Amino acid sequence: MRQSGHLAMGRESMCEVSDYDITVGLIDDDSLALQTLEKIIPRLLRGARVLWATTDGVQGVSLCADRTSCPDLVLVDMSMEIMSGPIVCQKIRRLSSTVKLLAMTAFSIAVYADEVAESGAQGIVSKNDRKDLQSGLQAVARGFTYGDERYRFESVKVSHARIAGHSNGFHEVLTLREFQVMDLLSEGLDDRDIASRLGIAPATVRKFVQTAMRKLGAENRVQAVIKWNGFR
Repeated sequence: MRQSGHLAMGRESMCEVSDYDITVGLIDDDSLALQTLEKIIPRLLRGARVLWATTDGVQGVSLCADRTSCPDLVLVDMSMEIMSGPIVCQKIRRLSSTVKLLAMTAFSIAVYADEVAESGAQGIVSKNDRKDLQSGLQAVARGFTYGDERYRFESVKVSHARIAGHSNGFHEVLTLREFQVMDLLSEGLDDRDIASRLGIAPATVRKFVQTAMRKLGAENRVQAVIKWNGFR
């Protein structure tokens, strides 16, 4: 994770922040894409400052949960491997009623648009279209939604109220690594596959699963996955 500067305390509410004084977070598991975005964001959105950039969706959620590192707007790539873009958006939106979320994709926008709107983001742009990226950044930074009306993007506060209203509080007690393990377990991966994806030992995966099961109040893995999917 690269971090540039620190967020000033006591900033205005999100709907009052203009595009002349706005901090931006970047989440994309393509490090080259991150480097490019870090360079062009200040050019596309006057006065914008990239607060941090990370290839890890879980770390991005954590940074947004901490008010000392929480940016005004977060750009999230949709096709990340360990934690998908829509899930990242949903977790950030459940935690925050202020962070503005703009999804981005190198694929057809129609592939992700409905899921993005459901996850609490305020719009989606093409990574391959600089003009679209600029228009999306400017609109969302000013407090508007961006994208075709048929996708029904919601404002920050409306989407937070909808998503947080379904929260069961598990996000408050699970660690970041437990988040990762449960997400991969719910996708059908076994301990060895999860260990390979996360770069840890299978025994460590089992330990995280057991701890998560206890916190979720589950008697076995099947119950844990069912409860986890309900939380997501």
